Amino acid sequence: MARVLMWLALWLTASVGIAVPFAAAQDQPPLRARVSLGLDPDTVTVGDPFRIAVRVDAPAGASVEFGDFPEDEALQPLAPARILPDTPRPGMHTAVYPLVAWRTGTILAPVILVRVAAPDAEPRTFRVSLPVPSVRSVLPADTAGIEPRAAKDILTTERIIPRWLLLMLVLLLLLGAAAVWRWASLRRISPPSNPPHRPREEALAELERARSLGLVEAGDWKGFFSLVSDALRTYLMAVSPQLGADLTTGEITNAVQRERVEPDAAAALEQVLRAADLVKFARYSPSELEAEATWSAAREVIERIEPARPADAELPGVAA
Repeated sequence: MARVLMWLALWLTASVGIAVPFAAAQDQPPLRARVSLGLDPDTVTVGDPFRIAVRVDAPAGASVEFGDFPEDEALQPLAPARILPDTPRPGMHTAVYPLVAWRTGTILAPVILVRVAAPDAEPRTFRVSLPVPSVRSVLPADTAGIEPRAAKDILTTERIIPRWLLLMLVLLLLLGAAAVWRWASLRRISPPSNPPHRPREEALAELERARSLGLVEAGDWKGFFSLVSDALRTYLMAVSPQLGADLTTGEITNAVQRERVEPDAAAALEQVLRAADLVKFARYSPSELEAEATWSAAREVIERIEPARPADAELPGVAA
């Protein structure tokens, strides 16, 4: 009897020792955690990197282990997952997976394992299906389904321009080319037309210009007499090269006296040249009447002395 009681006590003791741990395990509260996912960007081109973020909100003090990215031909990790600190609040755990896509079309969502453990709860393992982006191809769009337009008829010159109009245009071009060639030939053959040299008209025009400048009224005697004498000297050189403009008054007077020039014309010529020398070199101030008389004498000389005839080219003549 004593032995039976002893075995019964031992059995009760063993039963209590096993039941206590079991009851303790049944009393642990379930572990609560929430998983959130993020994708940036949601559309990529083949070969472009992107990121997947996995965030676990667990109780404070819990530990979270993020599994490695599974092997996949379409998606490959660029680096191990980066674990961010549990900010902005305790219990927030975030892992960022840098990835790259190498295939277009439908990509199966990869799955990673996330284990969450807490001191006062049983650990849990979550199977998390990661989001995948839409992957574009780097190649242009397929043009196999585009049908080309039907070929059109070849446009001939007869359909664009009538043949008779084309022949007329060619004929006009030939006539124009012939006219241009003829004009160029005549221009090469014909000598250039030079205007006739008229020394008397030019000298008289120069005298009129000297008179119209108002030099006499302004008292510019040197300017007036210089223009008058220059016009006369230029005319003498035109009618006879021997009476050059570089000759002095005495040389011109002697040369004229040796030639067949009327005495009145020779005297008027000497009067004009000597009056101009007095004003230009001796600073003589004549009156307006003297200036007018000198101008008239110069005009008379130009009108009376004629250029020499071809038979007598070296000598100036006098107008009849």
